[in-house]
Amino acid sequence: HATQSIVDELRRVILDGAVPPGTPVPVGEVAEMFGVSHIPVRESLKTLTGEGLVQHRPNSGYAVAQLTASELAEMYIVRETLES
Repeated sequence: HATQSIVDELRRVILDGAVPPGTPVPVGEVAEMFGVSHIPVRESLKTLTGEGLVQHRPNSGYAVAQLTASELAEMYIVRETLES
């Protein structure tokens, strides 16, 4: 599924710190990167919003969420558990 691939890749770049908090996540650019329409990108961003990694800003789209140190540590623990 395209949506799951997008979720996995965006989650990885966010958790690795490659994209700083507050960075906009433009739907059109992500769609181009993955060679898909806007629909799977929006679905992916909704999933990541539910996970707390991305925030939806009314009238400005999506951006990488500001995470506290404890939230980040908790996500790493969950990620490590899922990957092992």
